[in-house]
Amino acid sequence: MRSKSTQTLLNVVENYTAGDVMEFTKSRYAATASGVGKNKSHNVAPSSVIVIDSTMTPLEAATLLWENNM
Repeated sequence: MRSKSTQTLLNVVENYTAGDVMEFTKSRYAATASGVGKNKSHNVAPSSVIVIDSTMTPLEAATLLWENNM
């Protein structure tokens, strides 16, 4: 039995490439810069713990991990 977060990350690995994550990140930053989607931005304070919010899409969660070198 897998945890929900494990299954989510497995789905990301199986369905997206690193290029997809990078392209998504690029488009998210462009939308945030233009004032669209600011409520979808997930900033991480310096910490040893990364929390994946249950409202995140799998691609958002993967991007968060990618940005934090996980």
